Amino acid sequence: MKKMNEIQNNLDKLCISNDKVEMNTFDVETRIEMTLNNAHDLQKSLTQASGIDTQNIWVEPELQPVNVEVYGEFISALTTSPITALSLVTSSVDRDEQKELMRIISLTMFGSSSPKEFTSEMNEYGEGVSPREEHNILSLLVVAFSQEASKTPSGMDALKKMMGEDSPLSLIIDSYLERPHIQESIRGMLEVSLNSLLERENHFELDPVSILLEFQQKLGSTSKKVVTREAALADKTVVAEIKRRIVLTLEIVKQFLDQIMIQVEKLPYGLRLICKELFLIAKDKLPKVDGGQIFEATVVNGLLFEKVIVPRIVSPFKYGLVPFPPSPNNQYTLVEVGKILAHVATGELFPERDRVATINQFIRKQGQVMLQFAKTLTDIPSLEEVHSTMRYLETAEQLDPEMNIPRNDMFRLHQAFAKQIKEGKLAGDVKKFQVFYRRLGPPPEILGPPEIDDEEEEENKKNKSGKNDKNGKNKKPKKEDKKAE
Repeated sequence: MKKMNEIQNNLDKLCISNDKVEMNTFDVETRIEMTLNNAHDLQKSLTQASGIDTQNIWVEPELQPVNVEVYGEFISALTTSPITALSLVTSSVDRDEQKELMRIISLTMFGSSSPKEFTSEMNEYGEGVSPREEHNILSLLVVAFSQEASKTPSGMDALKKMMGEDSPLSLIIDSYLERPHIQESIRGMLEVSLNSLLERENHFELDPVSILLEFQQKLGSTSKKVVTREAALADKTVVAEIKRRIVLTLEIVKQFLDQIMIQVEKLPYGLRLICKELFLIAKDKLPKVDGGQIFEATVVNGLLFEKVIVPRIVSPFKYGLVPFPPSPNNQYTLVEVGKILAHVATGELFPERDRVATINQFIRKQGQVMLQFAKTLTDIPSLEEVHSTMRYLETAEQLDPEMNIPRNDMFRLHQAFAKQIKEGKLAGDVKKFQVFYRRLGPPPEILGPPEIDDEEEEENKKNKSGKNDKNGKNKKPKKEDKKAE
């Protein structure tokens, strides 16, 4: 009986407690409702005060779920069909449009092949460094190299044109180089040398006229006589200072080179694969030279240094390698170092002048070093050999990750795809993609706020002005009012 009383008391306490919780919950809900109503009233008041017509504010429409599903399957097929993806990139003759398509396709390949949602707020998407997506984009690169090589005649000039800024191959490589893990690897390669250079002020101006004027200024000279290069080089003090500064500049170049050599085997596989593909094409297209693969090494080193390394040395702040822009003197030194490194990479000598004889001698000495660098850089297995490893690693990944793609990106891709199908120019497994063409239907228009012509805009301004008049604002006094005043 005693136990029954205890149980009954506990139940009574629990009921009282529950009643209090319910009352508190109701109170919280009431407060939330009041807050929402107040917020709505406040927004309404602000809208009326500002004269903005919220009925005409454009809101991006939502995609239907069925569209998301079909687009997801389309991307899944596209990411594993590099020939088709490449044909979409090159579908336009407009360079800017090609870049836009490449950006969309490359980011799509970096992401999941089974998207869950399309959004307009996301500018970047994808897993970034997953083995599956890395394999997809590298497959696209290998196909691009193969296609470009088949149309490129022999000779260095043709090879340079194939890798030129306006070529589809260069476009794909540039997109790949934007990947985060590529950026981090280059940072690791250059960070030590950059920090060492920038922690002190370096004044290594090599122009003889500038050096002579600098000396004259230190001596307090106020002469306004024009100084020629010949006159500057006739001054022994200037010549000695140039030699001293060249030696110091070459020490910095050597420091960068040593760090690059140390880090070469740590570069990501994808970056080294690009270099290897180019190495093999150069080997086929360029003449054979006694003493090793000199031309092939020149082409590969030129690509890596001129496209990847030198731009980041010359503009470290732009590429996020340093927190602040270098001082003018250090910036000048970085530019000089970059120029010399570019020549070291290809073995190309500077035009013979007194002040560059020492630099050219340095470039010649680095010839064998750079040849070995190219061999080490390209000594990797082919993509086919690492394919099974990437597939194995894929099993350890999230098999159904989400990917957010801006709607307009997807619609632009759809438009290019539909155009290729209609014109019969789509490459790859055409039958498979014709099914997607029927399922996707006509490509939607690019989403955006409705365009307003000049007349309509003027009419809107008049309407707003009229509303203000009704509210007693911006009212011009009538003539009668002026007389009364």
